[in-house]
Formats: sequence, C-alpha cells, structure tokens
Amino acid sequence: MPEKKAVRVSVSEKWPRMFTALFLSSDVDIGAGGTASPEELGEACMLALDPSGSGTVNITGTADVTLKGCSVVANSTSGSAFTQSGSSNLSAACAGAVGGVSATTSGMDLTSCSYPRERIPPIKDPYANVPEPTVTGPCKTPNLFDGSPSSTYYITSGRYCGMTVKRTVNLAPGLYIIDGGDLSLTSTSKLNGSGVTFFLTNGARLIIDGSADVDISAPTSGTYSGLLFFADRSGPQLTHTFSGSASSQFEGAVYMPNDHLVVAGSNSAAAGCTQFIARTLELTGTSGAGISCDSSGTNGIEFYGRVRLVE
Repeated sequence: MPEKKAVRVSVSEKWPRMFTALFLSSDVDIGAGGTASPEELGEACMLALDPSGSGTVNITGTADVTLKGCSVVANSTSGSAFTQSGSSNLSAACAGAVGGVSATTSGMDLTSCSYPRERIPPIKDPYANVPEPTVTGPCKTPNLFDGSPSSTYYITSGRYCGMTVKRTVNLAPGLYIIDGGDLSLTSTSKLNGSGVTFFLTNGARLIIDGSADVDISAPTSGTYSGLLFFADRSGPQLTHTFSGSASSQFEGAVYMPNDHLVVAGSNSAAAGCTQFIARTLELTGTSGAGISCDSSGTNGIEFYGRVRLVE
C-alpha cells in the first residue's frame, strides 16, 4: 500500500481579554488547525503517461479487462483522458485520470471506489530513473526460430537485430536487446524464461500473437529489476501489441514510455504480477493485470485521489 501522506497546518494568536480581564490580565491563546491528505486508492497496474492527449487510456469494443487488486490511470489533463465505450467491461479496484473520464458504458465494476476519480494528482513514472542499456557488439544469430513443430532452441542474452519466434525457445537469464526489426511471437511459438528483460530500440516493436504460449518473468534485482519489456524513450511513437494465450504468464512490467501499447488477446496476466506502463494504452479483447508483486522486483505505482480535509 502507498505510504501515508498528510499535511497539518496550525495557527495561533494571542488576543487581549475582554470581560475576563476583570479576573486575569494575561492575553488569551486562540488557535486552530487542520490536516489535509490525499485520498489513498492503493496501487495502479495500468498507467498511461501522455500528459495531454485524449483517450490515452481507451477501453473499447467488446474488451473485457480484469485487474486484480489494482487500478488503471491516465496522466493526461484532457477532459476525455480516460475513455470507455461500446460494450466493453472493466473490473478493477478503481479508475482515474488527471483530467476527465468519459464512459458511455455501464460496464465499469470498481471494487475500491464508488466512481472513477477525476482531477487527481499525476502519477510518477515508476521506472523513469532506469537507464537505457548501451547497445554494443555484433547481432547474434540465429534470430529466426522456426523449423519442425518439435524444434526447440536454447538461447542466451545479447544483441539481436530482430527476433521471430515460431517454435519453442528457452531463454537464459539476462538482457536481450532487440535492435531494429520486431520481437515477434507467432501463434505457434512457445517462449520460456526467468530473470529476463527485453529492451527494444531503434524502431523495434513487440508483437505477441493471441495464440502464443508464453511463460516469462523479469529479474527480481539489479538495474532492470521488475522490467520484462522495456522500449526506448526516443524516436517516433510505435505501436506494440501484447496478447498471448489464456495459459500465458507474464511476471513483471511492460514499460513503453514513448509508445502506444495495445493490450489484447486472452492472456492470464491478472493471475500474477503484471504492470502496463505506456504513453498511451488501448485495451481490447480479454486481458488483465495484477499486483501479487511481493517478490517480483517491480516498482509500485502509487495512486492517490484529490486532497481533502481529514480533521
């Protein structure tokens, strides 16, 4: 839970006595005080960082989004920073925006707040201080993993100029730099690994097919602790597509601070610890996220409402 934050203001002043001056000559101490605190709304697991755009969180169509014990928030000041439309459904602890929330659907089930919060303080980028890795060395080969259906590959970390997974790939722990091209997981792919971070740079995109079978987790310590996918912070805005089969497991943060992230498919991300942080978020299909993150190495995303007088 977020650390409690509050500010107390006290004032006092001495006033001369009036009628009681018949009995005592000293001045009277008169004081008042108040304590203000932002509304504590737990943690977010989906955050759109764009500071001013419309629909920076966009839940649309027949989306069915389940967030276990966490919330979805837009940092934009737009009056329609957070939009939900169509026959979409959202089940979450809470939802909010620095600007406004525009929901034209009744499919919003919030368990920790009675209505979406608007005009909230901006949420700090939880990974803003994580440095981008230096890209050096030759591109490793192969970077296309295909062949017969029974083909299995065991690969190590390093620099890959694109990576396409069509069969079973088992990852050694470490940092995988995808320099240009795409990190593409097709419908026939199976990707396994723990303690792994993918850094996407030089126009590299993440494309995970809805039938891909994925079971991966981020490192729990070190420079890239908690980061599963990390896209660079510069260049034109790209679109990444995050899906996966119903049995897929993603433990860690999907961090695309400069890009548009489409969260779709039928992944079961809500079962563990998954965070989605991007410049803009589009939620379609059946998707989820969760914050069972006690040992995941991720950074918390503290979610506060508006400041109010508490005493």
